[in-house]
Amino acid sequence: MNYWNELLRHARAEMLLTYLYPGTEQQWTARHEGNFSRNYAADLLSLDPEQLQVSLSRDGLLKLLPQGLISPEHELQDKDAQERQEEMLRRKQLLEDTFLPFDTLLFRERLAVEKEAADILHERDAYVLRHYYGYDIETEQSPYVRQLARLLFQVRYRRGDLSYIRRMLEQVLGHPVRLVTGRHSHTDTTRRWVPLIRMEVEMKHLSQEAYLRQCEELQPVGAFIREWFIPFEAEFQLEIHQPPTPDGVQLLDYDTVLNT
Repeated sequence: MNYWNELLRHARAEMLLTYLYPGTEQQWTARHEGNFSRNYAADLLSLDPEQLQVSLSRDGLLKLLPQGLISPEHELQDKDAQERQEEMLRRKQLLEDTFLPFDTLLFRERLAVEKEAADILHERDAYVLRHYYGYDIETEQSPYVRQLARLLFQVRYRRGDLSYIRRMLEQVLGHPVRLVTGRHSHTDTTRRWVPLIRMEVEMKHLSQEAYLRQCEELQPVGAFIREWFIPFEAEFQLEIHQPPTPDGVQLLDYDTVLNT
């Protein structure tokens, strides 16, 4: 309990409000009570979540004004000091109310900065991918590709690392993956060929419908791997391989012709 009290005592009001009341950054009214109590009180002295008002142990813009504007020198030394003190407090309250919109505006600006920083930290991967790789993960529909996209930070070192790509696919797809390499020709001749890289995803006991569904789900995965992790000069294929059943029957395979 003491730990949390100490944490809240040192936490900035912007951080607490951004975390506790998201989406209200431009609605809070902030009254600055001065930093006199800051050594023994929290930054956020009080809050009213219904009225969206907070009191802060900070100095506001009023603190920048000359002290004589509020209390002229020797004002409280006359015999009617009590009356003058009440007048001084009224002037102070009036000035605080006058500067309240400006203090609130600055506080809302700090809240906006805090929210942006929190968003960047929370969605730092999406932010970096969008600004440095030109890839918008927020619009990606495939759950597999959304996982793979977070590995783009390693693409500089892992492009063409077939062993890594195979293990990566196994982790994301949840099925064993077998690597097959060879030659591929687009002209049905062995005179002109390119390296062939094929990843075979082992999936057992698939029905015809399940096979077709899995093929459709793997299409964006294969396109993503081909674009980011496979050398340009190689041919890449991502296919489903269904091993034979214990009695040796091959139910479906990537090169099986399905009768519909």
